[in-house]
Amino acid sequence: MALSFFPFPLRRLAKRVEVALSTFRFYLEIKWAYRTGGEFKLLDSIPTPNKKVLIGIAAIPLAFLTFFILQTDKKETIAISATDTRSDTVVSAPLQSMKVLVAGKKERQLVVAEWFSNSKLTPIVEYPIAIGEKEGRKERQGDLKTPEGLYWIVDRMEDEELPSLYGIRAFVLNYPNNRDKSEKRSGNGIWIHGDETDTQPDKTRGCLALSNKNLEKLTPNLYIGMPVLILPTLKNTEDNIITALEWEALNLEKKRILSTVQARDAFVKAFLERWRAAWEAKDIETYAVLYSSRFTQNGMDYQAWKEYKTGLFTKPEVLNIELTDITLNKLGSNFALVTFLQNYSAGTYRSVEKKQLKLIKSSNEWKITEEAIVTVPQS
Repeated sequence: MALSFFPFPLRRLAKRVEVALSTFRFYLEIKWAYRTGGEFKLLDSIPTPNKKVLIGIAAIPLAFLTFFILQTDKKETIAISATDTRSDTVVSAPLQSMKVLVAGKKERQLVVAEWFSNSKLTPIVEYPIAIGEKEGRKERQGDLKTPEGLYWIVDRMEDEELPSLYGIRAFVLNYPNNRDKSEKRSGNGIWIHGDETDTQPDKTRGCLALSNKNLEKLTPNLYIGMPVLILPTLKNTEDNIITALEWEALNLEKKRILSTVQARDAFVKAFLERWRAAWEAKDIETYAVLYSSRFTQNGMDYQAWKEYKTGLFTKPEVLNIELTDITLNKLGSNFALVTFLQNYSAGTYRSVEKKQLKLIKSSNEWKITEEAIVTVPQS
């Protein structure tokens, strides 16, 4: 039988036994020649009675030889098993997981759950929520409906950055997502937020809202890049959840979302640095071109404002401007709202102000349309 049909360790053992048998045969033939004082003969030509005598004589050395072969092969097989990394070795992949949010509109429940790479969902905690006052899936701006589908947390805002309507905190979702856009759904500003009354709200303009107390409890579970699945109902939705949260696709989308968030933050910081550097250098053309032609301030239209700034820039004082605590509060496809702390000095004058810029994207370029002082920090 061809040895190639045996598994690798068994082939080695069979080969060794084959060699042992050949050696034993040769040993018997030599032993016959020695006992008879005659010439070397093939084993098949030795008379049967004499052949039995020779086999008996050789039994003991053959037993020792066989034992040695088996022990050697056992050691080598153990060594192979310990070090064998061939592709046919089966290794179970470690189980992975991530926290997700699942919202049921009919139940008005928001569930924090652990989603595993083997498509198992383990609920951790749930909270009551309010949804849009109109039923159905959000289709357009102002329809007062809550969207449905898979979304991601892409930003976080604290109470000092928010109107009181949104309570202590808000987490921004990426509505409209790519599917919404392809299906011509419009709108923006879908958040998970608190409530100004500090009680459980009963309706929203399309967001998911909790009491401030429950949002405070929920917050440690939330993070930028967290998937949020909003469903019409939580009943009989296992297949929908498994499809929407397919592990490999979910991880790829998470990487894309985080990459988009990082690119967005980098863009905002780069834009603000251009604005700061042009202002500090008193480069009126570079500075002014960052503003929209519809920009107004203190009753001045864009042209009057530019002339006013040109006059200020001709003054001899050296400007020093530093921006810190930069926060992107809101970003849509065509607008952004940015706040930061501005440390300004010109000669002997010093000021520290919290400022907010509203940016609008027009003709593929971002422009400042509003500039306002939000608060003046107390020293």
